[in-house]
Amino acid sequence: MTFGKGTGATLEEQAEKAALDGRHAEAVTLYDAALALRPTARSFANKAVSLFRLDRLPEALKSFENAVELQPDYASGWTNRAALLGTLGRHEAAVESCDRAIRLQPDNAELWAMRASSLVALKRLEEAVVAFDEALRLQPRRSDLWLRQGNVLSDLQRFEEAAVNFDKAALDPAVAPDAIFNKGNCLRGMWRFGEALDCYHAAVRLREQFSAAWNNIGLCYMSLEQHAEAVAAFQKAVAQQPDNAGAWNNLAGLYVQAGDFGKAIECCEMLQRHRPDYPWAEGALIGFRMQLADWNGLDALCASVKAKAEQGLPVTYPFSALGWLDEPSLLKGISETYIKLNAPADPSLGPFSTRAPGGPIRIGYFSADFHEHATAWLMAGLFDQHDKSQFEVTAFSFGPDCSAPIRQRIEGSFSRFLDVRAMSDVEVARTARDMRLDIAIDLKGFTQAARTGIFALRAAPVQINYLGYPGTIGASYIDYIVADATIIPDHLREHYSEKVIRLPHSYQINDDKREIGASGISRRDCDLPGNGFVYACFNNSWKITPEQLDSWVRILRAVEGSVLWLLGGSRGFEDNLRREASSRGLNPDRLVFAPRVQLAVHLERIALADLFIDNYPCNAHTTASDALWVGLPVLTRPGASFATRVAASLLNAIDLPEMIAEDAAAYERLAIDFGKNPEKLQAIRTKLAQNRSTAPLFDTRRTTRAIEEAYRLAHQRQIDGLPPAHIDLSGMGL
Repeated sequence: MTFGKGTGATLEEQAEKAALDGRHAEAVTLYDAALALRPTARSFANKAVSLFRLDRLPEALKSFENAVELQPDYASGWTNRAALLGTLGRHEAAVESCDRAIRLQPDNAELWAMRASSLVALKRLEEAVVAFDEALRLQPRRSDLWLRQGNVLSDLQRFEEAAVNFDKAALDPAVAPDAIFNKGNCLRGMWRFGEALDCYHAAVRLREQFSAAWNNIGLCYMSLEQHAEAVAAFQKAVAQQPDNAGAWNNLAGLYVQAGDFGKAIECCEMLQRHRPDYPWAEGALIGFRMQLADWNGLDALCASVKAKAEQGLPVTYPFSALGWLDEPSLLKGISETYIKLNAPADPSLGPFSTRAPGGPIRIGYFSADFHEHATAWLMAGLFDQHDKSQFEVTAFSFGPDCSAPIRQRIEGSFSRFLDVRAMSDVEVARTARDMRLDIAIDLKGFTQAARTGIFALRAAPVQINYLGYPGTIGASYIDYIVADATIIPDHLREHYSEKVIRLPHSYQINDDKREIGASGISRRDCDLPGNGFVYACFNNSWKITPEQLDSWVRILRAVEGSVLWLLGGSRGFEDNLRREASSRGLNPDRLVFAPRVQLAVHLERIALADLFIDNYPCNAHTTASDALWVGLPVLTRPGASFATRVAASLLNAIDLPEMIAEDAAAYERLAIDFGKNPEKLQAIRTKLAQNRSTAPLFDTRRTTRAIEEAYRLAHQRQIDGLPPAHIDLSGMGL
């Protein structure tokens, strides 16, 4: 194609006409010819627009830069350059370009909004709010700006302010459904579930197909413990949008709460069918199947999850992997992947102010389990025993309220007991900072109802992972993990992102005031044989692997008349495990299942067994200390990860190392030997009875003093301006 000769102005006119007609390649050629004759900022900018239409973005950016270089006061050039930089994801430069344009056109609302968008992309949310303020000052009727700023305020967990924004946005029918939905999210974030439901129902009246709103209706009903209504809402959500992964996931979680793992599995399979790329689903499916002892295809599923986890893919929740995986390096990677996607470090609250030395060390314990829960039963003695002259101790409770005796006891042990259920993560972290907390203890980790976001914001200068989760959190903002020389020996420390606090004996605190029932319960009452040898394992069903059952069957077949006493679960679990035992040649009647009962009754009845035979890879934790407390010997087989070494830690702390088998063969050999030679086990029982009152495991005061010393050392390092470092108290006489 040839072009006639002409002046630069004529060529510009031809180029503009070509661009208006959509002939952008021709326009670019014409602009080049015009610029060769007469370079103008306008021609460079218009050429850039045509290059943008042709998706030649780097060239377009260069052309915009030529325009503003030629004419530095060219506001339109700076504006378009900023927009293109934002499209290219270069948001720092986009903000700078917006600033240049704003200096030239300070009353341009769109520029302020564009600046805000880039600041949001850079996660500079507080600055984005200010930029939106300017845009709204100039154009207060822009419903889209009220909506966008509301979203930022919501992300900052400034829910009250965000709700006001959404009310203003909702005046525009075009965005009303989204605005009302988002206000519902704010109300739900403030635990105002009834008001949130009103918003969500209003939103679905305005928009018939609104799967996300039905999902959040379900979440509100879950929080209000109206489970039938929650099920109906989640089902509505997936009916409207079959690939709504969150709704399938939430529906599965609801069935898990109800103990219906069969339906949870169905939800997980539907989720995988509609969203095969959805993270965590395969790992969750393993957990659900193990809860039911539904092992069909389990090996292949575990192999798939392991291979993907080794690639750093988000394929399993950290907690779900503990039941079947004993590779601490991979468990660390799984935790790091989860944290990166779900709870990365959030510096938005800024640094801590300098604390003057002296005075009590301020400790905060954060948990949802200050009620009838294993953590509460273990920790109650520590809370009682804390030296209140040296430590100011506060509970941050985000779990259920109750009037149980254990709750009343715990509340009375703290300097302050704060119910923070209705507070956002930001509000909780700010509260802790306002109290000048020195150390924050996360008692949840990755267990149910965890609030990792509080720690991502830094509730205290020192943050410690203790007791709730048996493994590394994989987060830079968790400074220490409490362990001992058995749990994390030197050669395994590299598999933990935290620095290790090594207590002198066992990491696990125990309460020496746990009451054992005295009802006179008998073996007959528990459907146990009067004379046969009773093996027991009261771990949850998800800790039982096919390989573990293989081992137990070999033990039972070798010891005539023996039975295995297990903690019951759903009927599906018991039926499946009996069927699995039968397929291995064992009479399923030799498996006896016990219902769940109150702690004192459980402690009384478990003493009826002869030997507790532990699980691998995930040991008994509180359950093992329960057994030892009532005088029931525990036989364990440790592995390499935290969760596989807990029972060994407990046995070492009560001076029964002979009950720690070196491998699977030794575990079976010892279990069979004790079953055939009860007199050998009686010697162990006698030693256990003697050690219960003298060994460190159940010396609550002794362990408390060791924990307090670790807190002092961690706090002093922080006061001295030193980074966290391993703290080893194992050689100290504590």
